[in-house]
Amino acid sequence: MIHNSQAETPLVSVCMITYNHEPYIAEAIEGVLMQKADFPFKLIIGEDHSTDNTRAICEDYAAKYPNIIELLPRKEYNLGMMPNFIRTLNACTGKYIALCEGDDYWTDFLKLQNQISFLEKNSPYSICHHRYRIISTNTNSIETLSPLMSEDSNLIGLLSDHKIGTLSCVFRNNLKNYNWLKEFPIGDFPLHLFNSINGKIKYFSANMATYRIHENGNWNNKNKIDKIITAIETLNKSLFFFDLNQDAKKNLNSSLAKHYTQLALKLLEKNKIDNVSEILKKAIIHNQNVIIEEFITQFRNNQKQNTRIDSKFKKTIRIFSHYLTFHKNKIR
Repeated sequence: MIHNSQAETPLVSVCMITYNHEPYIAEAIEGVLMQKADFPFKLIIGEDHSTDNTRAICEDYAAKYPNIIELLPRKEYNLGMMPNFIRTLNACTGKYIALCEGDDYWTDFLKLQNQISFLEKNSPYSICHHRYRIISTNTNSIETLSPLMSEDSNLIGLLSDHKIGTLSCVFRNNLKNYNWLKEFPIGDFPLHLFNSINGKIKYFSANMATYRIHENGNWNNKNKIDKIITAIETLNKSLFFFDLNQDAKKNLNSSLAKHYTQLALKLLEKNKIDNVSEILKKAIIHNQNVIIEEFITQFRNNQKQNTRIDSKFKKTIRIFSHYLTFHKNKIR
């Protein structure tokens, strides 16, 4: 049963940012509206000056469900992803915040009930998330499920390999003000990092949502090199922004070394060798042991994709080995 009378303060605020999501936004909103919960919740939509009919669709829903949907005022210009995300988060007044962007959607009508019931009964946990389906509208590829994660995790797990899908995440709204996120190029990882510093992470293996890959997706439109650079910038800022213990710093440095190594390999594959030497030097400083591990991983991935190692990758191996030997000897 849904409780959403106008007089009730929402226990959960659903944060939904959207821009040019005309083909998808209705499905995203319907996924929230179908939730059956024994507590009040409110959907906060941050529509960022779309050039298609996204705004009109949101206005129709907001007019039809005024007790459930709050559509933030339209700005005279496009704010950009991060400023829009921050203003939408700041408009969330619930004890908990659930995330779902306008091109994704929830598929389980008890998703919120299950996650909130767990968090209400388990105060040591600050975040919970779940498995989700991945579909691509670009290639019409066969759908897949996100990788399974450990049922219980923490800060160290997040810094290692415990990935949290934005559309699956619910967390305690302990801050009420999220302006500090403007220091970062992306919002989800630092948000999860802050929450995992203050509590444990719970994972549900049930598939309760769908993540959509499409040509207008902000993150999906980035090429691999740009994605790695964004991740490196986020990790570097996190290292100095957050008050982390030594174990957390060690794991964060290892993650940085891994990403620097990935960047060096990608640049070498594209014959962009100008900055590779400096990039590998940074990787060695953060954690030289991780470099070899990541290189072996990339080598195995290449083997899976090609029965024979192509000449391009062989050349990458030779150059990479040369740079690595040079810098390790130099540091010694």
